[in-house]
Amino acid sequence: MSAEENKAIARRMYAAFSRNDLEGVLAVIADDAVDHALPPGLPSGKAGIRLALAEFLGAFSELTMEPVVLIANGDHVAAHVRCTGRHTGTFMAQAATNKEIDMTITEIIRLEHGLAVERWATEDNLTMFGQLGLQPPA
Repeated sequence: MSAEENKAIARRMYAAFSRNDLEGVLAVIADDAVDHALPPGLPSGKAGIRLALAEFLGAFSELTMEPVVLIANGDHVAAHVRCTGRHTGTFMAQAATNKEIDMTITEIIRLEHGLAVERWATEDNLTMFGQLGLQPPA
């Protein structure tokens, strides 16, 4: 696929996040995808990704994922994404605070045949937990 087609797939994924559409996000992820940023203890592949995403989407309402920078090179898409929302559900064993978050995620996604097959990410969780007035989990 072309670089522009790969960027369009990434945009669809972020739009699905912003609609709180778990199945829409998962629709662009391969069953055997590897997420190198997946929390420990989760199953590999799409099953573990589903669990992590369901927790995140269930914990934050009014969620928006806005790609500020989106660069594609071959089968890789790099994105710097602004993530905003309101903490209205349990996340990482932390009860809802009803406070707003405004953080960034920088990630690289490798695509094959229109599906994400691999992801590396740096998420600004320290800022997020500070905004929520919570201690990050150990």
